[in-house]
Amino acid sequence: MKRILCVLLALTACVSLSAQQQGDKSVSFYAGFNFSTIPSASLNLQAEFGYFVVDNLRTSFAVGLPFSSTVLSKVGTENLKQNNIGVYFNPNVAYYFKLADNIYYTPELGVGFELGSFKYKTPSTVLVNGKYNGFYTYLYPIYFEIRVNARMAIGLALGELYYENFKYKDGADVIDRSNYFSFSLNSGSLCWRYYL
Repeated sequence: MKRILCVLLALTACVSLSAQQQGDKSVSFYAGFNFSTIPSASLNLQAEFGYFVVDNLRTSFAVGLPFSSTVLSKVGTENLKQNNIGVYFNPNVAYYFKLADNIYYTPELGVGFELGSFKYKTPSTVLVNGKYNGFYTYLYPIYFEIRVNARMAIGLALGELYYENFKYKDGADVIDRSNYFSFSLNSGSLCWRYYL
C-alpha cells in the first residue's frame, strides 16, 4: 500500500511540473454569480492580470465591479431590498496541477478590499442611501481550467470558502456591520483567460 501511495505521489508531482512556466503572463475576465436560499442574487464582473512567479504558481491582481440585491423583509405587500454596487481590488494566488492534456486543477486563495454604495428600498420609496467598505478573503477549492489552445483558456470555479468584514454607513454613522464566515456550493465564477 505504501508503494502504491509513493508511486501516485511521484506521478502527481511529475504531472504538475508540466503545467505553467515561470514568467508566463495572463489577462483574465470573470463573471461571478451567487444564488442563496434567501431571496438574494449577486453578479461580479472582474478583470485580472496574472504572472507566474515560479512554475505552476500564479499571482494575480484583479479589479472588479460587484452588484447585489437582497430581500431583507416585506413592507406591506412590497419587498424591502438592499441593493449594492461597488468596486473591489483583489490580489490572489493559484497553484496549477495538471490533470490531463490541457486540463488543470487550480485552487485559488485571495483577499479583497471593497467599497461602494447601497440602498435599502421598496419599489415605491428609497429609505436609506449610504456607503460601505471592508475586506474579504476566500478560497475556491473546486477550480478547473481547460486550455482551449496555446493562448486561450476557460476556467470554472464552483463553491467557495468565504469570510467578510464590512461596515455600512449613512453619512458618518455606522448603521450596520457584516462579519461572517461561509462555505457554499451555490456560487462560482466563469473565467476567460488569455496567455500573453
